[in-house]
Amino acid sequence: MNAATKQGYHHGALRKALVDVAAEVAATEGREKLSLRQLARRVGVTHAAVYRHFKNKDALLAAVADLGFASLDEAMESALAEAKGGTPRERFRALGVAYVRFAVAQPTLFHLMFRRETVTSESGELQLPDTAKRPFMRVAMQVGSMLAETGSPRSPQLVALTLWSAMHGFAALWIQGPMEIQSGETDPEPLVEHMASLLECVVA
Repeated sequence: MNAATKQGYHHGALRKALVDVAAEVAATEGREKLSLRQLARRVGVTHAAVYRHFKNKDALLAAVADLGFASLDEAMESALAEAKGGTPRERFRALGVAYVRFAVAQPTLFHLMFRRETVTSESGELQLPDTAKRPFMRVAMQVGSMLAETGSPRSPQLVALTLWSAMHGFAALWIQGPMEIQSGETDPEPLVEHMASLLECVVA
């Protein structure tokens, strides 16, 4: 019987426990404090049990980032559900607010999700995990609806990339401080609403 079984973990359950604890450590103490040996101690399994799931720290951080993207996608899905029945522009605004709200609530995880290592495969090629594609696809779908509504000939993909980069840039600037300082605001959401209304001009 291996150590994971002694602790009451099945194979899949242990991996989830490792990722959940790693995400908590990264969020509260920073990813620099995270190590596979420390993780084994916290979860209560042997080092070998951890290495059966993750060959190194980068592999573990990639799994944490994957969890973050899944959580972001859930937040955006909930925002769309609340905006059900609204116009494409209203749904786009809801996505923007949800995106920034997630980033502000979990800044360390948000930063971790968008490290270059997260989108670099073992062969060194850039490759987005499926979970990372879903939030962007939600933005792209609303952009497509807005463009169809206005009859704009613009490329949905290029417009979606433009709007996504603006949303992401706003979130990063707020987390790091400059946006809050320059705006004099303590709540980012009114600014996000204003930014979204300006960005809608792109699809006109």
